[in-house]
Amino acid sequence: MSTVSPPFADCRLIAFDLDGTLVDSLPMIAESVNAVRAGLDLAALSLETVRRAIGAGARVLLQRTMVDAIDRGADLDDLYRRLLDEYGNRASTPVPLYPGAGEFLELI
Repeated sequence: MSTVSPPFADCRLIAFDLDGTLVDSLPMIAESVNAVRAGLDLAALSLETVRRAIGAGARVLLQRTMVDAIDRGADLDDLYRRLLDEYGNRASTPVPLYPGAGEFLELI
């Protein structure tokens, strides 16, 4: 009789990037970006605009979504602190798993 080992049975560690890989954090990221923009009296950006700006870290996200603020002299380090504060304020907000993510995690 043969047995079937679960995938990754011999692995000792598996690491994942959480945001955008296992959970759909785009709405929370967009809310955070737009809260920073609102604090600077700037118009909110669409979910799709924020989606296109994501992928290279928070500072690059800010460089892509705060061009108008930076052009007016806003400090990138200050914007970064504000973004982290806004994102942290939403940390207790439930973020949905992508379809199949829960089952995949149980499988491994």
